[in-house]
Amino acid sequence: MAYIRKLPSGNFQVQIRLKGLKPITSSFSNKTLAKEFARQIEGNSELARKIGMLVTQVITFSQLVDLYLKQHKGKNPNTLSRLKFRVKQFGEKPVTIIDEFMVDDCLIELSKKCTGSTVNRYKSDPISS
Repeated sequence: MAYIRKLPSGNFQVQIRLKGLKPITSSFSNKTLAKEFARQIEGNSELARKIGMLVTQVITFSQLVDLYLKQHKGKNPNTLSRLKFRVKQFGEKPVTIIDEFMVDDCLIELSKKCTGSTVNRYKSDPISS
């Protein structure tokens, strides 16, 4: 469900809560843009519910990364390159089909090109958990 509130700065913040996912938040300069964003995100989930699918089956990995990057405020400059690598591997796959075996295969592929310490950094990166 989407909640839109006016911030003291005059912007509008949208917070969307979907079962099984972390809340999605974003800020917009006007209420129309905020409503449009909420409809786009909730529209996908409503359609999924009507046809009996789980909400997370609609969201692809690349869509999830886009949502993450809109909120990301981290200081690690390597985050973007690590995410690009993961998008190449998982791209348009629904997030529900990505399991630990696929991630392991991805890391094995990475180990053919990179050193062991680089693979460990990809493993221990907070965005991978």
